[in-house]
Amino acid sequence: MKTIIKILFIMVLILPCMTIFTACGKSEGTQLQNITGITFTSANYDFDGLEKSIIINGELPTGVTVEYTNNSATNVGEYSASAALSGEGYNPLTLNAVLTINRLNFSGITMNNLTSNYDGTEKSISINGDLPEGANVVYSNNVATNAGIHNATATISMANYNTLILNAVLTINKIDISGITFSDGTFTYDGNEKLISISGTVPNGVEVNYTTNKATEAGTYNSTAVLSGMNYNTLTLHAVLKINPNLSQIATNIINSVLVLPDPWSFLPEAFALENKVYTGSTSLDFNTNFFNASSIPQLGMGKQMNVVYDTMLNAEEILGYLNTFYGAANVVVNFYQEFINENPDNYASYEKNTEDFNFKITLTDTSSLLLISYSSVSIELSYNETTSRCYGRIQLSDSNSVKYEMGEDYLKMAVNIMGLSLSQIEFVRDEDEVLGYLYEFLGTSETNIKTSALIKIDENYTTIISNKRETDDLAIEGNVELYENATGNFVGSEVKETVSSVQYDTMWFNLYEISGITSIRKEDVANGVNLDTIYVNNSLNSFVAKKVGGINLKSLSRRFDIEMKVVYFYTYDSENSNYTKCSIEIPMMFIQKEYMSSFGLDAYTSNSSNGVTANLQITLTSDALLAITDNYTNLLDLYITIKTSVAYEDITNYIGTKNSYFDLA
Repeated sequence: MKTIIKILFIMVLILPCMTIFTACGKSEGTQLQNITGITFTSANYDFDGLEKSIIINGELPTGVTVEYTNNSATNVGEYSASAALSGEGYNPLTLNAVLTINRLNFSGITMNNLTSNYDGTEKSISINGDLPEGANVVYSNNVATNAGIHNATATISMANYNTLILNAVLTINKIDISGITFSDGTFTYDGNEKLISISGTVPNGVEVNYTTNKATEAGTYNSTAVLSGMNYNTLTLHAVLKINPNLSQIATNIINSVLVLPDPWSFLPEAFALENKVYTGSTSLDFNTNFFNASSIPQLGMGKQMNVVYDTMLNAEEILGYLNTFYGAANVVVNFYQEFINENPDNYASYEKNTEDFNFKITLTDTSSLLLISYSSVSIELSYNETTSRCYGRIQLSDSNSVKYEMGEDYLKMAVNIMGLSLSQIEFVRDEDEVLGYLYEFLGTSETNIKTSALIKIDENYTTIISNKRETDDLAIEGNVELYENATGNFVGSEVKETVSSVQYDTMWFNLYEISGITSIRKEDVANGVNLDTIYVNNSLNSFVAKKVGGINLKSLSRRFDIEMKVVYFYTYDSENSNYTKCSIEIPMMFIQKEYMSSFGLDAYTSNSSNGVTANLQITLTSDALLAITDNYTNLLDLYITIKTSVAYEDITNYIGTKNSYFDLA
């Protein structure tokens, strides 16, 4: 029984297992099917605010279900969708597709150009058309008030829409300026400034610029007024400002403008004026009989170079004196002419009158005044040119002596012809604190003459003249510089470069009173082999000895230094006849060859100490004065060489010209 129970128990345990084995064996023998005939296709939609989706296409087998992921959307974008299919007896299937919702374009929206005229108010342009709700518009440069071309933009944006940028041009045109006049103005000269200006209300922002709308002197002035502003077309108006002469003074003004006497002395320092150089001492200085005190040697003299300048100016002054004579009769001319003007206020450009003492003619043009005067054998031609602001004059005595000049505020040119045997021209140009002068002198006729040329420089402290005025006919002078002190007009010293018998010398000359150690001087008219005179100094009975160059060279026998008599020119004044007279005096001067300047004191001492003639000699001029002599020579020589050949005899005669034909008929 127990055995049967065990068997039954075992069977109870085994039977389920058998069942399981049977089932397992059956499952392994069954195949899963693929799901077919189903598609999941991508879809593309334009945004319209509604939900969009994609689903599978085809018939699902029985028992098969589908599960979608990300297959529906409303807003713009690309969505990766999937459909997962599954069912009993079927292999699972996952299908993929893309759901695309495209952005929309704004439509029916425009922004148009706008053109308007400036009126001071704000102008703007904006878009046209209906925007979807929620759209955003951003403008740039679409609003303006002032004239100009303004490039405007409108940027329209919204979710799910493509951004739209619109461009347009806002043009605000300038406008014309109106209601403004610019009228002519006529005045009478009274010495005060006259002006004309526009009438009317000038718009805000408009600027007015005038040209020649004010003046003081009589004349006709073409004036302009230019009105301009950023919002207005430029307006240019024209008018005439006319200042009529004061007829009561016009004759005086015209005569005064031409009747101006040139003053060459004004270009020289004040100390050079003749009244400041009057010599009152003896004109016959005796250096022979007794020792002459060195400190008593007169200091107002001038050398041959400066003498040329004075001669030229005094010759011109003598002829110009005839113009001075006419000055006394100028009021007669003014009275006659003024009376004519009063009677002919609209036509007084030409007037001629013969009086018992003289004849004259006045001719006016728009830019010049001309006065012709004749009396006795004198012919005077005077004019003033408003364009150049210069006076011109020509005076002729009979058919012999004549002078012509041209002058301005800082300029004077004057030429003189004396009997056809002396022809000279001098020209001064002032530039700030410096004056340059150019002088030419011809002694003789056009065929045979001796020419002298000179360059004058006047600076703050010194007046320098460089010239080739010859000392003697046997010297070939390259140039002779004379230096004068502006404050006193006194001669300071000179440098002379010359060639004698093919040997070149460079010599410095000084006043004897500028050499310390010499107190007195006497001379004998006895040549001593090297000097035309025998010189004694400091009351010594022994003669002054000059040291020779020495050595072996072409200059070995020449003197390093010595004292020689030089011709110096002075002016005396005759108060009874009110005139100046030139005289020449021989005065002792010290010369030193330039290359021996540094050894001069020692050379003089060694040459004279043994005979007890002199103490140590030194030049007392300042270093500035010495440099002024040598530096001016060096600095001016090239310019002098250039100018000395620039003017010929014929140039001066052509400049002087001939007298006006009026005088042949007067």
